[in-house]
Amino acid sequence: MQELISAANVVGLFDNKVFGRRAPDEWTVLIVLAVDRISDENAVTVEYLDSSNGETTTFACHSELPIFDVGDFINMRGDEISFIHKEALRPVFFRIAPWVGQNPPGMVT
Repeated sequence: MQELISAANVVGLFDNKVFGRRAPDEWTVLIVLAVDRISDENAVTVEYLDSSNGETTTFACHSELPIFDVGDFINMRGDEISFIHKEALRPVFFRIAPWVGQNPPGMVT
């Protein structure tokens, strides 16, 4: 991964990104290591791909159906998550902890 980041810096895809360092306002790629699904809650453990020591983080979100599998790639910036929905092949964006997809039962919009 370090070599890919270096190459992306050379061709101008990144603005001097340094492997292993992240700014809170930039998107970073992570891989899903574990998903614990209880009822409609997804507790997700992910690993930063630009980490030299296997740094991980966790987040939770709610969804009617399972949306993450081990090995999936996601992007994270602060409390924002984005990924490509595998079946619909469409981008999904959400903030950590809300429902993903339809509104929860009883929620008024």
